[in-house]
Amino acid sequence: MPEQHTLFSKQTQHIQNNDVQKSIVKEVVTLNNINQNEVKQNNDVIIGGTYHSLNYDDNYPNLICINYDKAIEKVTLVGFDEDDIDYNLKFLTLSVMQDYKLLEKCNAEASLTESRYIAYLPDDSNFSTSGQVFDATDANGIIKDGQIIGLDFDRNGQQDYLTTCSSMEGEHLNAWQNKTRSRKLAYAYKYINADLITTCEEIDYDDSDL
Repeated sequence: MPEQHTLFSKQTQHIQNNDVQKSIVKEVVTLNNINQNEVKQNNDVIIGGTYHSLNYDDNYPNLICINYDKAIEKVTLVGFDEDDIDYNLKFLTLSVMQDYKLLEKCNAEASLTESRYIAYLPDDSNFSTSGQVFDATDANGIIKDGQIIGLDFDRNGQQDYLTTCSSMEGEHLNAWQNKTRSRKLAYAYKYINADLITTCEEIDYDDSDL
């Protein structure tokens, strides 16, 4: 029997246009299935960015627009598989580039954030149209059967525990060292143009926002 890992889920309610929509979010448990790496001792929380696709433009079906505050060469996407009814978290590392003509398209619609990079999804990726991203040099991927199945920000050889929750207008993604949530390793916020029910606790927010 092949080795399996377990995903836990909880529900966050979204309210938009008087219709209640349910967004399944995932919490990924710790695994011990890779070689031990050097443990990263930096206690600073890594701040990630966001991505969105130009899903309204059929001329650019695989193009994604990326907002990130620092210079990067590769990003690791955290999103969902559009064909997965269980909404399991999915990860993908891509090289980024700066094409200013395409960035104009990315930033044509009013947004709270400005895209600084673009990347192209593989044809068969089926990634969600928006999500969070991290610098690939920070988000050490745990590989199984050639696929990234989790992230290890502190490089302690264990898969970090990921949680998402909602505030009034956005989704907060946190990476914790383990399920106790005593040490936060990484954080990324995604704005959502909708009225959301707040499910976050105080520890789920970026410390600079408190």
